Amino acid sequence: MKKNTLFFILSLCAIMTSLALAQGGPSVEQALSFKPTQSGVDYAQPAEEDAASCRLEQLSGDISGWKLIDKNGQTLRVFADTNGDKAMDQWRYFKEGVEVYRDIDTNGNNKPDEYRWFNMSGSRWGLDKNEDQRIESWKRISAEEATAEAFTALRTGDKPRFMALLLTAEEIDALDITAAQKKQLKGLIEKAVTDFEESVKAKAIDRKAEFLQFNGDKPSAVPSDLGDGIVAFENVSSFARVNDKETQLANGTLIQIGDAWKILFCPQVQTDAEHGIASIFLPGGAASAASMASSNAVSAQKQQELISSIEKIDAQLQQATDRAQKNALHKQRAAVVEKIAQSSVGEERDMWYRQLAEGLQMGAQLGELADGADILAKFADKFKAEGDENLAGYFSFRELTTRYYLGMSAPNADWAEIQMQWYAGLEKFVEDYPNSPDSAEAMFQLANAREMSGRESEAVKWYSQIVSKFPQTSQAVKSKGALFRLGSVGKQMQLKGVTSNNKALDIAKFKDYNVIVYYWSALSSSAQADVMTLKAAKEKYGSQLQIIGVNLDNNPEQMTQFVESNKINWYQIDGKGMDGPLACEMGIIAPTMMLIDASGKIVNRNVQPHELDSALRLLFAPPAKLD
Repeated sequence: MKKNTLFFILSLCAIMTSLALAQGGPSVEQALSFKPTQSGVDYAQPAEEDAASCRLEQLSGDISGWKLIDKNGQTLRVFADTNGDKAMDQWRYFKEGVEVYRDIDTNGNNKPDEYRWFNMSGSRWGLDKNEDQRIESWKRISAEEATAEAFTALRTGDKPRFMALLLTAEEIDALDITAAQKKQLKGLIEKAVTDFEESVKAKAIDRKAEFLQFNGDKPSAVPSDLGDGIVAFENVSSFARVNDKETQLANGTLIQIGDAWKILFCPQVQTDAEHGIASIFLPGGAASAASMASSNAVSAQKQQELISSIEKIDAQLQQATDRAQKNALHKQRAAVVEKIAQSSVGEERDMWYRQLAEGLQMGAQLGELADGADILAKFADKFKAEGDENLAGYFSFRELTTRYYLGMSAPNADWAEIQMQWYAGLEKFVEDYPNSPDSAEAMFQLANAREMSGRESEAVKWYSQIVSKFPQTSQAVKSKGALFRLGSVGKQMQLKGVTSNNKALDIAKFKDYNVIVYYWSALSSSAQADVMTLKAAKEKYGSQLQIIGVNLDNNPEQMTQFVESNKINWYQIDGKGMDGPLACEMGIIAPTMMLIDASGKIVNRNVQPHELDSALRLLFAPPAKLD
């Protein structure tokens, strides 16, 4: 990086630090002038004509600083002081309202020394101890990302970037492998540096080349007689577009050090399938690598042809009107997707099989694939017989949901019987596939059913299992909320949001008032009747009773139209859907009225509309006089 560019970035950091201390904070123009220190970050940058519509909000809570928001209310930037020293130490960048990259200053000198990528940008975490904007080592980087980084380093001739990815001599010495293997690895590292220099000199990869995809089977745990051994990724290859031609590169072996995958080889353009990079820990050596390389090269070319045929079939499905024709096209599409899956390896293979399952499910539920559920069942049996529990569970769950959907949609369906079969099927699925990610959804459906039928102790058990076994899932987030709500009577109500007229609302400001919090949807069949009940309560108690509506429709216009047509005059918060933060923090699964007393405590977590009048009379009753 040029010195004047570096000076400009550091000056901006200093400017932001001083502006954060100023009363008015930075301007929108100044906030938009900031750019990620690392290149290639895909982040939101509003058009010049939209910049004037952006606004800055001051952060509050555990961190201080500023948030830049666009005209649609989505976050663009966050400049944060996370340690309370009144200096910015994090510069965060967003895309579509989601953080994708962060510059971090860990030592308080206004210079970034760590760089992190998030969400759709990946999982990389780079370290820069000398603060020269170059990543010297990786605290976290996946095998896929390390392979792409090595390609970029080779494409740009960036040797320091390549060196940051290589396994170091110190790391080799610490590995749980034999002395002979350590000596071999150190020799490979030295050769990788020489190969890199020669490849750059020979311009083996042009600067316009484009990385396409990672190819590898799966990592392997390599045992040791003396310790835990290591984890290695053998026979790795990748594909790139070089000189406008799809080209395969051999990447050889990667080794996992903590949360980072380290490379041992310089990527080699494959011009001859007989020349592969030998395996280090797996049997088969170069022949094994060459075999994998050859098959992957063929599959990549075929995959593109097959993907094109899927697009043609999808176009035909859009035009088809005859049910028999649609049935045939869905089966044809499934056969093509299966071919792609069979020619793929690792996670890519699983991804294509999951797409196959989703396509079969969609065709069946649209009534266009007559035996879609049966085909899903056959694939589930196939993968179970092969010992692939993940894919077996994936197909099995989609078979289960498809049969339930078709049963409920059938003419003269016995809904009660179908519901019983559905819940029995969910319980069996959890028993058969306890570790499947879909078990979290199955458990959540069972918990909801138990709660709705009044069997709350059973619901608590299911919610608790989700939180314990699948803590990172969306179902776990909502289950935590449900567990809080089910035990919330007597606890303080916490509710913050933005009203329909863009005003901040905190239920804490309604101290000394009795409050109804009504979680609702305009699409609910009970909404009209609920509103009439709430209007009657408001008319009876007037200003002594406050009502806060939390709308859970995905489209805010539905809320606006319903509120206007029904002349609702109490506060409305846009909860951003049933999966939004306000629904999740209380685990809301259906329209819900909660009563909060004047001290801010929840006195009824689920008052029914027909019980509301008597519940309010009790809430407003004067305290009993003592004799």
